Amino acid sequence: MADLSTTYLGLELRSPLVASPSPLTGSLERLVELEDAGAGAVVLPSLFEEQLALDEELSARADTANLMVPRGRGQLDLEDYNAGPAAYLRLVQRARRRLTIPVIASLNCARPSAWPEFTRALVAAGADALELNVHLLSADRERPASAIEDQYVEIVAGVAEAATVPVAVKLAPFFTAPVHLAARLEAAGAAGLVLFHRLHEPDVDLAARAIRPRLERSTPAELGLRLRWLGILRDQVGLSLAATGGIWRGEDAAKAILAGADVTMVASVLLERGPHALAVISAALEETLDVAGVGSVRAARGLLSLDADGATASVERAAYLQALLGAAGRT
Repeated sequence: MADLSTTYLGLELRSPLVASPSPLTGSLERLVELEDAGAGAVVLPSLFEEQLALDEELSARADTANLMVPRGRGQLDLEDYNAGPAAYLRLVQRARRRLTIPVIASLNCARPSAWPEFTRALVAAGADALELNVHLLSADRERPASAIEDQYVEIVAGVAEAATVPVAVKLAPFFTAPVHLAARLEAAGAAGLVLFHRLHEPDVDLAARAIRPRLERSTPAELGLRLRWLGILRDQVGLSLAATGGIWRGEDAAKAILAGADVTMVASVLLERGPHALAVISAALEETLDVAGVGSVRAARGLLSLDADGATASVERAAYLQALLGAAGRT
């Protein structure tokens, strides 16, 4: 059978199948189930910057024990999400003591100055690595794209400087020059990229005439976007690469690895089918690699990537034209 061991962020993993942030990674009991089902590593649910701000606000008041914080329109009630920073640190500690696989903490960031102190606390609690989920929505017509990218780099540099463990950055796919940004993040101290963050897409409630948030589970149809950028980035940066979004089957994982992924992250399939789905995906991945004549994940990684020989753009454009001709019945 194919050897599924791999390396991610400098960590040795028994499998490229990583449980990404979801309710399943938010309790020790479910983390143990994921390890028993074959996960190579686990990423805890994201702790949000707003939770740190709320925690600091509560700590600054003398009557914290009996405090009820009023929340007006537009404010978020985050007191029970992940139970707050202190409980998050306890989860990291308990998971690190109980599990034998790497435990990766996840932070949802928006400001450069929010995280250094808590980053050090996470490392002290036992986190093997950090995943930064950075999402900056630019709705200011006066703010150029370069300013947004500069803020990403500043956030990563601040956390990487405070951390003594590897830092991965989870990006959205909506950048004009992802390869250039990836190189800047690498220079700022990032050790890996997670491609891609799935943003919530709002819907319109016609009856209420209101915009409602919506976050749906991924489907394998989303994998193509990941494959494209994994293949482009693989030979142009020295970063570990993780694919997330659209990994439901062993075949999906194999495609991502062949394109250039070191690991493939799963959440939606686990939420729908339970942790045991990992064992099914793992068996299918082994079979797929065996049939392809590739004896290991390490040997398969990046076999189909686009090398940095200056032809990437022309290859992508040729593939685009070929797809259009195929759709029109011409090959």
